[in-house]
Amino acid sequence: MKATVIMVDDELEKAGLDAKILLMYHDEVTYEVREDQAEQAKEIIMRCFEEAPKALGVDIMTCGDCNIGEDYYDVH
Repeated sequence: MKATVIMVDDELEKAGLDAKILLMYHDEVTYEVREDQAEQAKEIIMRCFEEAPKALGVDIMTCGDCNIGEDYYDVH
């Protein structure tokens, strides 16, 4: 998970997005992103969650989601 979060942070920064991690718990990560950049951030996050394990030589099935909402309740 840590390698994935590092990859996400790097890619969000490269894209010039105004995003920051708010919460990381077990297998969940919550980011705060400007509303006008949310869709682009979602694409980056989903790509990184698929690619980071491969970069570490881990072959896992792809599952998971990335939700956009106003608060924690909206995304769960």
